[in-house]
Amino acid sequence: MGRRGPLPTPTAIKRARKSQLVTNNPHEPIPPRELAPPPCPQWLRGEARNCWRYITPRLVAMRVLTAADRNVLARYCIVWSEWRRVQRFIDRHGSSYEVTVGDVTIWREYPESMIVNRMLTQLSRLEQHLGLSPASRTRIATNDWTPQRPQDDAEDKRARHLKIIS
Repeated sequence: MGRRGPLPTPTAIKRARKSQLVTNNPHEPIPPRELAPPPCPQWLRGEARNCWRYITPRLVAMRVLTAADRNVLARYCIVWSEWRRVQRFIDRHGSSYEVTVGDVTIWREYPESMIVNRMLTQLSRLEQHLGLSPASRTRIATNDWTPQRPQDDAEDKRARHLKIIS
């Protein structure tokens, strides 16, 4: 089940409205000085790869993308490229077509119309997860953490041994 209630209004929009309720949301990400984006998966092709190249630097600048998010972002790029493909079909042919059954002419909806609606729902959900809308960005908390160097087993055993002795 999704979160309840209206989406929070981003601080920048509150400031633009000159709202008296302007308080900085501590969970809104602040763009970093420099971070490197995760590498694009080799199996992404065509428009999905172009989507990756477009969106990745923006997510890194917002400090919401890590290497762990690579598969979520890849799914977003795939769904986005498929949505574009199906949307081009609808742009060329329209969303419905004429069918004559006996003396009656009716209009039927192309299956692509339903596919586009499903893909838009998927894109919307993935955009919320990745913080690609102003309202969803207010709900993202970023942490400044530095990974710890893993200790090898010998060091770990030595440290435990010293604790036992002292």
